[in-house]
Amino acid sequence: MTAYTLEVTTGSVLHTGTFDHVYVTLIGTEGQSERTQLTSSESAFPAGKVGTFSVTTLLSLGCLLLLKLEKDPFHEVPDRDWFCSTILVKTPEDDEILFPCHQWLSRGEHVELRGGRATKAFEDDHPCLEEQRKKELVQQKLMYKWHKYAEGMSYILNIEDPNAVPPELRSSFSKSLKFNSAIKATQSELEQKGLSNSSEPWESFEAMKGVSWFKDSAFTLWKNDDFFGYQFLNGVNPLLIRRCSKLPANFPVTDEMVKPFLANGTSLTVEREKGNIFIADYKILEGLPTTVLRGKPVPLAAALCLLYMNPEKKLLPVAIQLGQQPSEENPIFLPSDTESDWLLAKIFMRNADTIHHQLVSHLQKTHLLAEVFAMATLRNLPRVHPLHKIETYTIKAGSSLGKVLLVKVEKDPHFLLSDDDWYCSTIRVTDPEGCSILFPCYRWVSNGEHVELRGGKAMKVFEVEHPILVDHREQELKFKKDTYKWKISNDGLPHLINLSPSELPAEVRFSKLRSDQMDRVKKMTGIELLIKGLIGTTENWENIEDTKNIFWFKKTNISEYVAEHWKDDDFYAYQFLNGINPNLIKRCSELPPNFPVTDDMLKPFLKNGCCLQWEMTKGNIFLCDLKKMDGIAPQTYNGERLHVTPGLCLFYLNQENKLLPVAIQLQQQPSEQNPIFLPSDSDTDWLLAKMFFKNADLMDHQAVHHLMKTHYLAEVFAISTVRNFPVIHPIYKLLIPHFRYTLHINTTGRLVLFGPNQGLSISSLGQEGITELMRRSHAETTYSSLCLPDDITARGLESIPNFYYRDDGLKLWNIINGFVKGIVEFYYPSDSEVEKDCELQEWICEIFTHGFLGNTCSGIPQCFHTAEEVTKFITMVIFNVSAQHAAVNNGQYDYFSFIPNGSILLRKPPPTTKGQSSIKTVLETLPNIDETVKLVALLSLLSQRFSDAVLLGSYPEERFDESLPQQIIKEFQAKLSDLSEAINSRNSPLEVPYTYLNPTEIENSITI
Repeated sequence: MTAYTLEVTTGSVLHTGTFDHVYVTLIGTEGQSERTQLTSSESAFPAGKVGTFSVTTLLSLGCLLLLKLEKDPFHEVPDRDWFCSTILVKTPEDDEILFPCHQWLSRGEHVELRGGRATKAFEDDHPCLEEQRKKELVQQKLMYKWHKYAEGMSYILNIEDPNAVPPELRSSFSKSLKFNSAIKATQSELEQKGLSNSSEPWESFEAMKGVSWFKDSAFTLWKNDDFFGYQFLNGVNPLLIRRCSKLPANFPVTDEMVKPFLANGTSLTVEREKGNIFIADYKILEGLPTTVLRGKPVPLAAALCLLYMNPEKKLLPVAIQLGQQPSEENPIFLPSDTESDWLLAKIFMRNADTIHHQLVSHLQKTHLLAEVFAMATLRNLPRVHPLHKIETYTIKAGSSLGKVLLVKVEKDPHFLLSDDDWYCSTIRVTDPEGCSILFPCYRWVSNGEHVELRGGKAMKVFEVEHPILVDHREQELKFKKDTYKWKISNDGLPHLINLSPSELPAEVRFSKLRSDQMDRVKKMTGIELLIKGLIGTTENWENIEDTKNIFWFKKTNISEYVAEHWKDDDFYAYQFLNGINPNLIKRCSELPPNFPVTDDMLKPFLKNGCCLQWEMTKGNIFLCDLKKMDGIAPQTYNGERLHVTPGLCLFYLNQENKLLPVAIQLQQQPSEQNPIFLPSDSDTDWLLAKMFFKNADLMDHQAVHHLMKTHYLAEVFAISTVRNFPVIHPIYKLLIPHFRYTLHINTTGRLVLFGPNQGLSISSLGQEGITELMRRSHAETTYSSLCLPDDITARGLESIPNFYYRDDGLKLWNIINGFVKGIVEFYYPSDSEVEKDCELQEWICEIFTHGFLGNTCSGIPQCFHTAEEVTKFITMVIFNVSAQHAAVNNGQYDYFSFIPNGSILLRKPPPTTKGQSSIKTVLETLPNIDETVKLVALLSLLSQRFSDAVLLGSYPEERFDESLPQQIIKEFQAKLSDLSEAINSRNSPLEVPYTYLNPTEIENSITI
């Protein structure tokens, strides 16, 4: 038997995967394979993943020509189109042939794919390929037909219904969703303001400013002549203005008319000769029919405008004629006319310019011509044609260069075009001997900039021998250490990047897509809250029910469950295992002496006949202790200190395997003013005790387990990585995908989280208290607490049931560890290579020094001696910047958009005596309306999933050029896919599914 290996890549955007059966047939010069089903298992083709399959034949098929791909239904699963990106076929002869697809397949549909290099029509030398090429073009010409839209206009596509356009040419799901959301938001805003369908004239210019809540400079500068002239150069229609060397005969502007507006002693003729006079002529609009409004045609000015570039380099309008033919009824308007006459002339002039822009410069010269180019391409060029492929260039040299060491890439301006940065992904060089070398770039290049790229296999410092490469490596690291410098932001905390968001290099900043989507989320959230009148409202909530309705459409299944069950003791306890802070609870074998819980107190809540000591011996008692917060001063609120409750909470695992809170003490030292609250207390006393303990738990979560242990440490790992590893180093290649966007989100996030009246600054502790909490916790942070298996063991949580964070997390840790081990052992076959890699040793040394401040008690290694040590540390890094961050971040909106379930701000003092509280006390304790919506809006942003997310295990950047690391990555992806299926199966019967450590919900890096 002969085996062909197929690697099938599914598109990475939302809703591209399929549950259906997929079949392939391989066609070669010596025959074809049987129609082979690739899989029938659920989730075989999830979005963004690569699946590996095998097709067997009795004999070799010879040279592969075509791949036939089919999609059929899978049982009763609803139909969903599948977007197949590529299929890579490895032949028995170890050849690799890429079959690009990049299209959607519906049920019952099949496509024939061409593989290999790009070919022109006359280069096809096999009848099968010639026939396939003809069939493809016939099909394309039947699908994409020309339609004459109107006399004298470009032909267009003969499809009127947008839904009839083939799926691969339609907008993505996320693009359509964003577009529709923008339309709905605009409509909602206009309807809320009573502006829709109103035929009333405006009462004032000031009233027109209120059309949108988001204003720009045009509202304040629109009357200024220099701003009017500026828009002809840098507005949306810079295509019409031209230098005027001779006035048109139908525009009789004289020297006397414009003399007051020119430089002293000069004239129109002199300024024309000097090149300072410009004209915008809209004669193309003359005689056009216009809309009829109230029985009369709407006026349209086929105007002319003369503009003057004055000595201060300001372009100013000096004469406007609103019709093409001069007459008494068509005067030339001047800046010296009455203010309203001149303003009206400019308004009609701008109306003509806007119509010209929309119909000619925009619609005709971009959209319609782009449609022509697209149609001609689709109709006449098959997918295998080189114009469909990546650009290929040939560089000639007088003689052989020998082994190619570096590629120098430079970017220079093209004539007068404005500067636009270029993002170069990769350059693959094939030398005259046929050797192919990949040169990864993955960075932006600006005009006048050059970069030198290293290619080939990953290399450690002691493996570099050529002087050119040695010098290149040293220069690269010197540049990076000059660019990425450490900064001490707060004593006792990890050191951070010494750059502001705007100073970050382009390759570590957000993409424009990500920035735009984040801005859109913030604006849409702000609009909804403004419409509802919630922002700025300092009133208390009138009832708990009102807190459920902050947003119209942002509810989730879990957030709705939380709003219904937040008072339930079992759900309260569940969150300490599977909520967003599963990092605090531990098994309790002995009560702390400052927590005097007695058997009599707990007797009603334990199993009949059992005592507290017995249940502790059986391992059924658990504890959360927030003593690290004791003594931290809270912030001042309305002139008075708020209250922080560094308390203790005792939990009991009952016979039904339900974890329940059975005792809460809100301060560390017991006293009459610090009673132990029990479930048998009044409903509101017990509820307030749980709320105040959750308040402290949430501040610990946000400050320590979320911000410091994921964001801040990820920043440390990222800075040390870019400073100490050149891009050719294998550990750089392994780690850099896990720091995507991290420096940008951290530098911008600090401005938001610690800004005035924002984020953590409005918590009960305030900015100073939060910083102190982080400082105390970081001093106690240990290596083992960052390694999940060690941490679970240390907290005695190996066997507590229904602990999904532990179950999924340990499986993820082991999968990541196996992946890292494969890469590390490939590049470090002996421990001696670890010890002599000075770049690796400098990397861990900087992490120890700048991240853990040289604290030897932390257990963080200061150097590496073995490959096993390197494997464990890198496993810890990847786990914490991907899985652990997902666990402590992604559920924030789910659990705390309903503010009574947990808030980092509580305004009233905690109860000190029992029997004095009421539901009114609860409402007065919660944040007010404005504070609530600010907190919930932030949680909404932090829990967003953006369309450019790169999931754990996805490596869209091709960095490893060796086959074994590529295979290890594929095995990593396969194991993650298997785990995802297992988690989905486990979750299906659960009332509250735990999804945060499902690989399909985890990003490769911290990006939000």
